[in-house]
Amino acid sequence: MGQKAFFANRDDQAKERRRLQRQRNGYLPGAFKEEDEVRRKDKKLPKTKELHQEALDLWFEFTGDPENGFQDYKTVQGCQPPGHEMVKAFIRWYADSTYGRLSKSRKPTVRTTKACAERFFGGFRDFTKTEVPETDRTEIYTVSSRLPPFQTSSDAVDDEVQWIKNTLTKDGKVVNERKQKYNFEKDDFLKVVSSMWQADHKGFIPALIKCQILFALQLYLFTGARVGSFMPSDENKMERGLRYEVRKL
Repeated sequence: MGQKAFFANRDDQAKERRRLQRQRNGYLPGAFKEEDEVRRKDKKLPKTKELHQEALDLWFEFTGDPENGFQDYKTVQGCQPPGHEMVKAFIRWYADSTYGRLSKSRKPTVRTTKACAERFFGGFRDFTKTEVPETDRTEIYTVSSRLPPFQTSSDAVDDEVQWIKNTLTKDGKVVNERKQKYNFEKDDFLKVVSSMWQADHKGFIPALIKCQILFALQLYLFTGARVGSFMPSDENKMERGLRYEVRKL
């Protein structure tokens, strides 16, 4: 057997092994053709899909109320997307329906209103399989991916939100305020340590447990972890938080 025939035979054997492996794995050519034709099918996380659905439910409530004048519009698969004037009416309706928690006026913030618009556009696309034209979306807000010198990404988002920030703020529908950042600093750490040893607790905490908690807390802080990694929100309290394992040496 010549060298050329040897390599050809080896390639044939490799092809046969791959074919048998596909057969064992249940591979069927074209079985997922229709499913794979859908772009960006599973890109969104379940939490994102839930937020999109919440915004879409608000849209159904808005269009279904005869008082708003859009009861003839039917949001179904393949329907024509709403125009920018209809989307603006929806955003105004949302802003007046929302009880803000950050400002004293109880108005929603620019960021909250912008998030609602983003979620609506995403939910509308997922539900109807049609997309609101980019020109209409950018009429509501535009976000630039290019940043001027000495400008952070968060500043750019605020500067590029046009109609929501400029018009709705001027009309008194939303406020351009942000939640203050509270960093866990050295003084905060010392307060936690002192309160752990000096404050009266509802339940007895053994000294060894206190030492272990203190040690684990320092590990998180000295490795640059965020506060949320050991003080999680309620929805993540079972998966995240200050966790450690005690091992006897």
